[in-house]
Amino acid sequence: ENWRDHINKVLAHFGHNLGVSRIYIFQNFCDQKGLYMSQQYEWVNQGISPQINNPVLKKLHYAENGLDRLVEVMSSGNVIKGLVGDLPGNERELLEAQDIITIFLTPIFVKDRWWGFIGFDECKEAREWTAIETNMLKTAAGIFTSALENESYAQELREISLNFETLFDSSPDAVFVYNSSGHLLDVNASGCMLNGMKKEDILGIHYSRLIPPEDRETSAAVFEKLKSGQAGLNVAYALHASGKKIPVEIRGTPTVFSNQDALLLQVRDISERLQNEKLLQQRLEFIEFIS
Repeated sequence: ENWRDHINKVLAHFGHNLGVSRIYIFQNFCDQKGLYMSQQYEWVNQGISPQINNPVLKKLHYAENGLDRLVEVMSSGNVIKGLVGDLPGNERELLEAQDIITIFLTPIFVKDRWWGFIGFDECKEAREWTAIETNMLKTAAGIFTSALENESYAQELREISLNFETLFDSSPDAVFVYNSSGHLLDVNASGCMLNGMKKEDILGIHYSRLIPPEDRETSAAVFEKLKSGQAGLNVAYALHASGKKIPVEIRGTPTVFSNQDALLLQVRDISERLQNEKLLQQRLEFIEFIS
């Protein structure tokens, strides 16, 4: 479930418990002008003017607007808090325009990168943040950090999965994924072609059914070595549905597939290569004979 679907409820929860006027989240971006902030989410208490549609806050460059101190402080993991009237000129003008009297900004990091910040405004009266409130505000930032990191990891997994699927499906070599007992979990189009079988027919069968009967006795030891990552390149035969034996090279890589230990086999048909090597050898023998 996407945490962003509940962001407004979460902000409202913190807002009511802390008794603040406004809570918001800004994310950092970068363009040709440099680093800028952009407001993403906001909650406001009753009687407080929202700023979520403020065009100034949609794309506010730090350096261009004299806000370099915000970058220096928050990118180092520190907070900015206190009376707006005590802040430097450019910061004060920006915040006073939003009717902010007291402010607390705490950075949000994702994988050690300064992602943005969460802010808490008091617009009715001057306020001194207590130690308990400060911890609550930092806790709020920590919650969003965890949510963003989980989101980032999930996106990376999706990208890795997509890249794997693309390579898997487009590989000219046959690729087989077996579970630890030797039953086929997945196979690409080249693997189906190698054995002359449809995917729905080949999935779930034992590897021994895809090799010639005379090789099955020795294949068990090779399969175990491949699972442990000890076996290197192996030359063997694959069995086509027609009964034809096809010479192949096999490389094995232990992996995880669908949350279980698995073995990925890259199988290459070397029939043409062996035929070419045979023709070359015959030509060399012929040249040697006539010379």
